Amino acid sequence: MTKNTLFLAGLAALFAVGCSGDDTTPKDSADTAGATTGDDDDTNTIPNMFDDATLGGGVVCSGDNSEVTFDFDFLGDAAEGMLDEADTYNAPSTYGNWNDYHTLDASGFTDDGGYTELSATIATGAGLSDWASGVSTLFTCEDHYEYDNPAVMTYIARAYDLNGALADCVAWGEDPEGFIAGTRTGTGEDYLSNNARIDEADIAGCRTVSSAK
Repeated sequence: MTKNTLFLAGLAALFAVGCSGDDTTPKDSADTAGATTGDDDDTNTIPNMFDDATLGGGVVCSGDNSEVTFDFDFLGDAAEGMLDEADTYNAPSTYGNWNDYHTLDASGFTDDGGYTELSATIATGAGLSDWASGVSTLFTCEDHYEYDNPAVMTYIARAYDLNGALADCVAWGEDPEGFIAGTRTGTGEDYLSNNARIDEADIAGCRTVSSAK
């Protein structure tokens, strides 16, 4: 076979590869970016728990101290929440060891389920027989919510998912372990003598956050 014949045969082979329909062009980085499958990519995993960084700063009094707002971020979609609170520091008295609870409304859904704001605003300084869940509390800003010498309040926040199931429960403040148990750590003093908590069984497995006060 002559050199010309070999050259023509090589061209024919190259032409056949180019027309075969197989794309042999290498992809650049822009073509391959984001090619990870959903099964292997966990970058968008939603933790479905409270953002612990928002707990300590999530209890805020109004300018005239007549109201307190509870405002916490839940990392995921939640239908509603519940906040239990108690003065766990003072000895039993008008305020000491008083406990009550308030429903947290869901708002601020993000499109990707990034977080849900769980919040409520209630009146402070109600009478012992006048407090109402989600409406008012006998606690005051001066003696409780803003008093930190030392801090006297302990909180338990719960979040419920869109199916009504408990998604997360977290306690923080002066005596979180004791408030979960319902009695003062070390003395057994009853924290629940005033008001029984709603869905008490949901609280048993609560986690605690020591950094939030």
